[in-house]
Amino acid sequence: MAKREIEIIHLDKRAKDRYIKQGRIEKKDYENFLNSLKDVEADGIELETNQSAYLSEREEIRRRREEEQREKEARRERLSHPEVRLGFDEEE
Repeated sequence: MAKREIEIIHLDKRAKDRYIKQGRIEKKDYENFLNSLKDVEADGIELETNQSAYLSEREEIRRRREEEQREKEARRERLSHPEVRLGFDEEE
């Protein structure tokens, strides 16, 4: 079976590291490839985005923490009641 030619441009970081470790590509060749890439920073535009999924996840975490805090405060309030401290049920 003939070895397939590895196209460096299609490698992600993990594959690149694995192939260098296996000796399938040379680190020097990969570095030469990176140095040959055109710098396109000047062609870019600035974007501002709302990551609604991220924001809603953060909001959900905040809401849960607030709810847990309210539950702790309510539990603390119930436990500080004199009848509860003496072991009496509130229904008696």
